[in-house]
Amino acid sequence: ANWEECKELCRTHHYCKQAVFDKYEYKCDIRTRRVGFDERGIGGRNLHYRSAHCAARTCMLFDGWRRSDAGLAYLRLPVSSNKSWGSKTTWSECLRGCESDFNCQQTSFNKGSGLCFPLAAAVSAEARGKDNRHS
Repeated sequence: ANWEECKELCRTHHYCKQAVFDKYEYKCDIRTRRVGFDERGIGGRNLHYRSAHCAARTCMLFDGWRRSDAGLAYLRLPVSSNKSWGSKTTWSECLRGCESDFNCQQTSFNKGSGLCFPLAAAVSAEARGKDNRHS
């Protein structure tokens, strides 16, 4: 592994909060929590390691916009490990499911029916107009 691959590995895993790269042994350590201090007390002078804090994923919300997934069936993702695409759920669970799946780029939630529609690509060009039943 190299430093770029180590950062990418952290970026692609939703649980990763920090990547630490050993420059001499070419090893990448993915951590589930951020450490805001140098464990060896030589911050800025430690030539053996390189570290990066990885930010959590955030989502832009478009409340009241309806999205069409016509022709995009190949992009459909499950809501969670036990709920398929289009399952009945809550808005919180729908959003959390997309945020925790690195492949998820967009989700739509029908407020009227409680159905969740996560997709592996953002299809903002498909916006059809204002609709108070969707998030």
